[in-house]
Parts: sequence; structure tokens; C-alpha cells
Amino acid sequence: MKENSLVNSEKESKKEKIKVKIIDFLKQPLIYILLISIFFQIKIYSNVPEYVATGDSNTYIEGYDEKNIFKGEVNLSRTPVYPYFIKLIQKLGGEEKILNNIVLVQKILFIFTVILFYYCVQNITNSKIIKSIVTLIFAICPYIILWNVTILTESISLFEIILLTFLTLKYLKKPNSFLAVAIRCNATCDDYDKTSIYIFVGYLLIVLDFKNFHI
Repeated sequence: MKENSLVNSEKESKKEKIKVKIIDFLKQPLIYILLISIFFQIKIYSNVPEYVATGDSNTYIEGYDEKNIFKGEVNLSRTPVYPYFIKLIQKLGGEEKILNNIVLVQKILFIFTVILFYYCVQNITNSKIIKSIVTLIFAICPYIILWNVTILTESISLFEIILLTFLTLKYLKKPNSFLAVAIRCNATCDDYDKTSIYIFVGYLLIVLDFKNFHI
């Protein structure tokens, strides 16, 4: 009887712990920010073409067909990482729907960008209201969301910049060799795009301004 009682007690304890974890998870503002962002994205994507290819898009798709960055052969007018990002998707998904697959990956990547952005803001301020508002503005901005359907560097560039910022903030709080190597690799591979940098720095300044308020 005692053994059965202990087993039942342990089961109840595990159930209670799982319940507490689920409740804590649902209390996180990030969950609702992502849901709202996905809703906005679906609305925007349903009113625009499946993908947008500009004159510059072809230079990324075809610019490195006969060049090898590892042999020092580069297109000086184009950042080097995005063409290899395209080549990787082409290898995995084939040639037939290459542009659709690029856009799909960029859409998924944006979800991770929003998550990283949230934690970047969290490293600057402890206010749930501030980090929720700033991240939500970022996550539903149509101008940023439209990059995800455009065959240009902005989408991946913004992800890389925010990832680099996230790693740097983590390193400043608790330096270690793993983060140092990750920062070096990320900084080396970044496709720096001035538009992405301007927007991210603008949002960062807004966060720092908000930090002065006790909310």
C-alpha cells in the first residue's frame, strides 16, 4: 500500500510540475507576439505575389555559377553569402521551385529572427511591456515582412545582424570561448546590408530610449 501511495504521489508531483511548466510557458509574451506576427504575415502574404524577383535577384542567383569564393573568385558588386544560401536551398529542394523554396526558408527564418530580437531586447531591459511592444512592432512591420518574399539579401542579412547582436550581448554578460568563436564565425559570414542595419539600429535606439522609463 505504501509503495502504491509513493508511486501515485510521484505521478501527481510530475503532473503538477508539467502543469506549472505549461502555465509558465503560456505566460511568456513571446508566444502571443509570434502568433500575432504569423497572423499578420499570412494576411500580407495573401495579398502579394508568392515571390518578388528584381533585377538584382538574378545577380545573386546566377552571379556565382562560375565562381568559387573559396578560391578567391567573388563578385565584387554582391555580398558573397546569399548566393551560397541560394545554392544550398537549390541542392536540398531542387531547381524546379527554387524561388518558392527560397521564400519559404526566408519566412521560417523570420520567425527565428523575431525570437532572437525579443531576447536581444530582454538583455537591454527587464520590462515585459517594453520588450513586448518593441518586439511586436518589429514582428508586424509590413516593410520588414515583405523582405521575406523578395529574392534579396535583406531577410537573411537582418537575421545575421540580430544573431550577431544576441551572441555579443550573451558574451558581454558571460564570456566564454564557444560564444567568442560563434561571434567570429557569424561576423565573418554576415551579408551586411545597410537597410537592415539602419532599421535594426533604429529599433535599438528606441529600446534604449524606453529603458529610461520605469514601466
